Amino acid sequence: MSLRSSTLVPLSVLSLALSAFLLYRRKRPFVTPSHSDCTALLPQGATNYYFVGPEDGTRIVFVHGIISPARSVSKFIQCLANSGFRVLCYDLYGRGHSENPDANHDNALLVSQLANLLQYLNWTRVNLIGYSLGGAIAAGFASKFKRLVNSITFIAPAGIMKTESPLVTMVRIPIIGSIYFHTLGVHIIRYQKISDDLKRGIDFPEWINYCNYQKRHFETNFNLPSAFKSTLLHFDVSNLTDLFSKVGKSHSYRILCIWGDNDNTVPTNLAVELMHLIPSIRLAIKESTTHAILIEYPEYVASVISEFVDGL
Repeated sequence: MSLRSSTLVPLSVLSLALSAFLLYRRKRPFVTPSHSDCTALLPQGATNYYFVGPEDGTRIVFVHGIISPARSVSKFIQCLANSGFRVLCYDLYGRGHSENPDANHDNALLVSQLANLLQYLNWTRVNLIGYSLGGAIAAGFASKFKRLVNSITFIAPAGIMKTESPLVTMVRIPIIGSIYFHTLGVHIIRYQKISDDLKRGIDFPEWINYCNYQKRHFETNFNLPSAFKSTLLHFDVSNLTDLFSKVGKSHSYRILCIWGDNDNTVPTNLAVELMHLIPSIRLAIKESTTHAILIEYPEYVASVISEFVDGL
């Protein structure tokens, strides 16, 4: 047996053992949702959702990012509710208290989740807010169901990046990528990121609440790593410009985009590309703000959205 084959066999065995362990963890029960949460039994999995704000308020749907559910930015959601909006929040598959279906977490899956949820609730003509990955989901939804959309607000939207992140490149490597992600990769995301974020709490107290929520989320949701990994592998956030272009060609709704000028996750210079794809878009850029704009300046973002939606 060659050195190469003798090395690959143990790696294959280790990968199979790791997959079996993760399947066991996946079957463990979810933590108990809040008393205000509801469950929609959708075709591809149960989806956790809840409402914030007056029942007769203008309807807004918030689509969160790749890891953190809406409750991680609860102050922002409450600011919208205080402005009189009826905000629908829900957990993407594998996040929060939603089930993790045995399917690729790509744009098609997550767009269908949103479409099925709105059909379940009998909500039409909604105002969409998509943050980060949620922006790409909102674009996919609007390009397919434009008659259901009244307006879209993109907040530092994924989907128009030119290249994939180093983490995605690493995870794509057969066997080794899976081992890396479920060991060192998850450790970096879970502990190092939260540790770095806590230091920012000195300038932005809301970071403390965010980090505490993230810590509980990682510790109690055993579906999160596999859902996150599947999204990295199958949701091509660097190749969705056609969706945004299709959104830009629609004249049935208005579009707003909010960005922080120090965003290193979804670089602010992509705003130029977005304006090219959607010439009619209204752009608001907040100075000295990162990708975590909903944590750093929730009142600012909510006020810009409120002015935009009220002016429709």
